[in-house]
Amino acid sequence: MGVQDAAQARLPRSHVATFLQTGIDMMRSDEIKQLLRDPAVERPGLKLIELQRAGWEPLNVDPDVGCGHLDRINDEFPGDKDLLRLREEFVVQAMKSYVQALTDRKPEGLERSRPMPRQTFLEFFDLCDASMDLPETKERLAKHLVETNSLPNSVIIQIQRDLLEVLGFEREHGCACLSRLGQDFPKDGELQQRAQMWMLKAKSTCEQAVALHRQAGGAIPKGCGVQEMPKEMAVLRERAMAEISAMTPLERGDFLEKMSKRCQIVKDLPEADRERYMKKLSTAERLDFTKATILSFSVMQERGVVPSMARGGQLTGVQPAGGQQAHNQRAAATKPVTKPTQQQ
Repeated sequence: MGVQDAAQARLPRSHVATFLQTGIDMMRSDEIKQLLRDPAVERPGLKLIELQRAGWEPLNVDPDVGCGHLDRINDEFPGDKDLLRLREEFVVQAMKSYVQALTDRKPEGLERSRPMPRQTFLEFFDLCDASMDLPETKERLAKHLVETNSLPNSVIIQIQRDLLEVLGFEREHGCACLSRLGQDFPKDGELQQRAQMWMLKAKSTCEQAVALHRQAGGAIPKGCGVQEMPKEMAVLRERAMAEISAMTPLERGDFLEKMSKRCQIVKDLPEADRERYMKKLSTAERLDFTKATILSFSVMQERGVVPSMARGGQLTGVQPAGGQQAHNQRAAATKPVTKPTQQQ
C-alpha cells in the first residue's frame, strides 16, 4: 500500500483510541514532567511533539498519516462522542503540559533592561495562545463576566503580563519590548506574523467568553458599546479572521488595496442606504467587507491610532502583519496539538 493509500485508508478505532490514551498518560507522567522542565531540553514544546509522534510507532502507523486521521475523526467515526472526548482531552493535556513545562522553568531573577530576544518573543506568543485555550482560563473569564458584567480584557492582559515573567522578563519591561517589536524587527515577517496571530487569538478568546456568557443568559457586558452581534455576523467574522490568518503580508496589502475604493464608497453612503446596500450583498461579498474592516483596524493599530495591550490599552496585540507561514507551521504541528507553532 502506497503512502497516499495509507493516508486515505481508515485506521481501526482501537488504534486511534490507544494513541490518544497512551499520549495522555505519557504527558501526565512524572518522568515526562521532569524531562520537560530540564533546561537541557531547549525547546520543551518541540520535545513534547516528538514524544507524541513516537506514540504511533508501537501501532505501526506513520506519524504523519496517524495525525492526519486525528483531524478526520468526525468523518471517519461520526457520532463517536467517546473518541471526540478523548481527542479533546489529549489536546487540553498537551497545552497544559507545555504551559507547565515553561512555568516550571521560570527563572528566579527577572530581566529589566536588555532587549527581548527573537526566540523569547516567539515563545511568548505560543505560551499566550496555549494559555488562552486552557479550561482554567475560560473559567476565569466566565467568572469575571458574572461578577463584574464587564469585558474580560483586563483578565487577558493580566495573564499575558504574568506570562512575560514566566519567561524571565519583568512585566513592565516586557510590555515595553512588545511595544517596540515593529521598530526592533521591522523586516522580520515571521515574527510579525506571529504577533498578528497572537492579537487575533486574544481578541477571539474575549469574544468567545462574551458569547458564552450571553448564551448562558448573562447581560451584555459594560463597555461593549454595541448590541449583541447577530449569530450570522459572528460566524462571518470568525471565518474572516481564519482567512486573514492564512494570508501572507503581501496578500493582505493587495487585498486591502483592492477593497479600499469599495469600502470608501460604502462608508460615504447615508446610513440607511448603507444598510440596504450591505443586505443585498452575497455572503462572499460580505465576507470580503468583514476582512477589509478587520485588516483596516489592524493597520490603524500598527500606526498607533488605536491602543495596544503593550501600551495598556483595551485591546490585546501589537504590530499586526500575519501570514501563511505561521498558519502552515500551526497546521504542521502534531495534530491536534497546535501549541507551540514556532517550534516546528
